[in-house]
Amino acid sequence: FFFSGLFTLVHYKRTHYDYSSQANI
Repeated sequence: FFFSGLFTLVHYKRTHYDYSSQANI
Protein backbone atom coordinates (compact mmCIF):
# COMPACT_ATOMS: atom_id res chain seq x y z
CA PHE A 1 0.00 0.00 0.00
CA PHE A 2 2.75 2.42 0.99
CA PHE A 3 4.82 1.67 -2.08
CA SER A 4 1.76 1.78 -4.31
CA GLY A 5 0.71 5.15 -2.93
CA LEU A 6 4.23 6.51 -3.22
CA PHE A 7 4.50 5.32 -6.83
CA THR A 8 1.17 6.92 -7.68
CA LEU A 9 2.14 10.18 -6.01
CA VAL A 10 5.48 10.30 -7.83
CA HIS A 11 3.82 9.44 -11.14
CA TYR A 12 1.19 12.16 -10.70
CA LYS A 13 3.77 14.71 -9.63
CA ARG A 14 6.07 13.80 -12.49
CA THR A 15 3.22 14.01 -15.00
CA HIS A 16 2.15 17.38 -13.61
CA TYR A 17 5.74 18.64 -13.82
CA ASP A 18 6.11 17.46 -17.42
CA TYR A 19 2.78 19.02 -18.36
CA SER A 20 3.74 22.31 -16.72
CA SER A 21 7.13 22.29 -18.42
CA GLN A 22 5.54 21.60 -21.80
CA ALA A 23 2.97 24.34 -21.24
CA ASN A 24 5.72 26.76 -20.29
CA ILE A 25 7.50 26.09 -23.55
